[in-house]
Amino acid sequence: MILKKEGKKKKKYNLNKFLFIYFFSTITAGIVLIIFTFKSQTFEQAKSKYLDLFSKGGRFEFLYLPNITFQAIKSNFYKLEKLDLEIKFNDSLILENVRNEAIKNGTLPATEYNTLVNFNLIHNNTKYSGDIRLKGDRKAHFFEKEHSSYKIKLDKENYIFGLSKFSLQKPRIRNYIHEWIFHQMAKDFDIIKIKYEFLDLSINGENKGLYVLEEGFGKELIERNKRRNGPIFGFDEDLLVDEEDLIFEIYNKKYWSKKENIALAKTASQKLRDFFKKKVPLEDVFDVERWAAYFAVVDMTSTYHGAFLKSVKFYYNPINGLFEPIPYDGHRLKPNYHKQHLNYDNNILIDIVELSFTEKNKKGWKWLQNFFYNRDGSLNSSFYNLYLKKLNQISSKKYLDKFLSENLKKIKIINSHIYSDYFYYDNSRTYGVGLYYFLLSDFFYHANNIKKKLKLKKQIQVIRNNESVFLVKNYYKNYGALSVDKLICNKNEKKVEIKITKILNNFSNTVIKLPEIQSNNLECTHMKFIEKFDKNSFVLKIDDINSKYRYKSFKNLKTNTLDKYFIKQDDKLFLIKDEIEIDENLHITKGFNVIVKPGQKILLINNAFVISESPWIIGGKNKETTITGKKNNLGGGLLILDNNKLSKIQNTNFSFLNGYNIESSSEYIIYGALNFHQTKVEINNVNFKNITSEDALNIFRSKFKISNSNYENISSDAIDIDFSDGDISSVNFKNINNDAMDFSGSNVNIYNSYLENVNDKLISGGEASNIKISKITAKNSKSGIISKDGSKVYSKNILFDGVKIPFAAYQKKKEYNYGLLVVENFDVNNFLVKFAKDEKSNIILNDVIQKNNNGNAKILAMINQ
Repeated sequence: MILKKEGKKKKKYNLNKFLFIYFFSTITAGIVLIIFTFKSQTFEQAKSKYLDLFSKGGRFEFLYLPNITFQAIKSNFYKLEKLDLEIKFNDSLILENVRNEAIKNGTLPATEYNTLVNFNLIHNNTKYSGDIRLKGDRKAHFFEKEHSSYKIKLDKENYIFGLSKFSLQKPRIRNYIHEWIFHQMAKDFDIIKIKYEFLDLSINGENKGLYVLEEGFGKELIERNKRRNGPIFGFDEDLLVDEEDLIFEIYNKKYWSKKENIALAKTASQKLRDFFKKKVPLEDVFDVERWAAYFAVVDMTSTYHGAFLKSVKFYYNPINGLFEPIPYDGHRLKPNYHKQHLNYDNNILIDIVELSFTEKNKKGWKWLQNFFYNRDGSLNSSFYNLYLKKLNQISSKKYLDKFLSENLKKIKIINSHIYSDYFYYDNSRTYGVGLYYFLLSDFFYHANNIKKKLKLKKQIQVIRNNESVFLVKNYYKNYGALSVDKLICNKNEKKVEIKITKILNNFSNTVIKLPEIQSNNLECTHMKFIEKFDKNSFVLKIDDINSKYRYKSFKNLKTNTLDKYFIKQDDKLFLIKDEIEIDENLHITKGFNVIVKPGQKILLINNAFVISESPWIIGGKNKETTITGKKNNLGGGLLILDNNKLSKIQNTNFSFLNGYNIESSSEYIIYGALNFHQTKVEINNVNFKNITSEDALNIFRSKFKISNSNYENISSDAIDIDFSDGDISSVNFKNINNDAMDFSGSNVNIYNSYLENVNDKLISGGEASNIKISKITAKNSKSGIISKDGSKVYSKNILFDGVKIPFAAYQKKKEYNYGLLVVENFDVNNFLVKFAKDEKSNIILNDVIQKNNNGNAKILAMINQ
């Protein structure tokens, strides 16, 4: 019995020993296997793959949830503007039906077929009326009712935030804060900036959370950015055409199709088409300084969608005849940079342009080749170097520190509202489980990426028809079922119909050509089509804006023309003799200094006009210099533009000048007899007499000093200054048919001036001008000192006798604020009414705030006649 018990114990011991060794060996093998697995290339590849996916999809941003939550809470302390929309129940149903149909079809109907409904907008207890519709080409705009995007047009004379047309959309539509940064940086480089503001939106009392207001394109945008109103073009993305033969849409088409405006619009449109067909050099069509800066902004913000052809908008500056960019729809598509992101796209714009030469899927980018490459395919070194200069500037520590010091607080406030609302990671067409989060490290990563590329020093080698011919383009498959029936034209003010009867080509463009004798003095406006099978007919208007248009260009003048009038000595141009007669338009390029010596005379006849990109030095002491036309054969005038050098005019007489004649060239809108644009000028002891142009002197976006000058017998405005800064002293005005001094968006000091027989305003400050006036004497004039549209005018030591309405302040343009006029130490006699103001503008006379006059509206209407 004892032996049997001992045997059982021995067997149990051996079993325990085996189990211990087996357990230990298994654990050891498992650890070794895990070590080898985690050290293996297969594991590293798998790990990199999944980390890369997390990086691309915004999953890493979940790590920042604590800070996101904290920032979201802080949003309660930052108040936003609130908008309330009121849409009637039946109209809401209409919009909902449009949305449901769009979900089925994958897209909203084209703009002309998209349904508008009436609505009211309430802001700060004020109600505005207008029309509203759904907008957007992506499902993100309309798929979710609570997050739908809207296009708004307020009724006439209704403005909010200075706007009458705008969009409302969730921040995600333009990728949250990145679009706001895109516009802010553009502003830093003097590029036109649309209003892009975050606000709180409610519809019929139901809060919809954070929305973005995005400005539409119109005159208000251009003027607020201190430019003269000119046409704005965009690419018509509904028409699938080759990039060298584009169809452009023009904003505010009704205005630019008017008889008095269409020539300029057609000129601008033709310039664009000539550029895309590589017929004209870049510098003759585009403001290269601003386009280079714009492309640099795109690179710094990674908003490459904003450089895609369908996104970018083209503003035509009618003073210098060049196109400027309007940043729009930048929509950054890149995720935040994380080191785990494999093959992160570090391309900048020039890389994309280079790729567009070989990759078929780069349609929409090829247009950029026209900037970076010459017509012969060689690199455009001038523009490329300018682009590099802007890249270097925008990626510099100096600029970035300044930008963040001015904007980081606002960025944080905006982000706090985004984090408390709706912030899924966005990749343009869909969103996933990732999050949006703004990383400063990502911001600096892109700056460093630009810097690294600049350091590489990489060498890059990259690169209408007339009155008798009409072209019909097909944008769909046509199986021989459509024919051109007739052309509808005008000839000698009579309607003429010309039978054509030609079947359109199936899959290519169709050329309609008239015999030359038949097309003489013919102005064709419409084309009639007949459908072959059901015999239905329709008429289409010929697209004048996109038709070929011939215009005369200053920059295409004969190169030897200057030699008829000037002698070249190094970089100077001197008159060929002391008195010269110019009977043709002249264009003077950059790189010269034009010298008109004391006592010399330029006689301009046949409306001859001179446009100079070089500065002028005119006159001096002792002898008077003259620039004049003839009483029976007026001259045009002079425009000095777009240079940083100082022009000086002394002891000079200007007379019998009629200004720029658009019939000689529809390229520009130039108002003055003497004009300055984006430059610096000093005018001393200068007389203007018998001037019949819109303005005698016009200064735009320039620095100036005017002293000891006289203006007499001026048929319209004497001095018109827009968006400029400077001083005016000791100037006299007599017999001025309109305003003596008219300012828009300018900062000006005026001292010691005498005015007599001014038929409109003595001094008019408008469009948010700041004007300081001292020691002004005036007699027998219509209205005196005016402050309107957000201007602030401070005046003292004023003596008026026979000025009917000495002082006025009011709002004329709804997109601006109300006027402020302060007057100290004044003496006014023989007036109709001392002052006139609207309800909200302010006039302070000797420290006393003035109340409204009776009949105020009628008086203001008289001022604005």
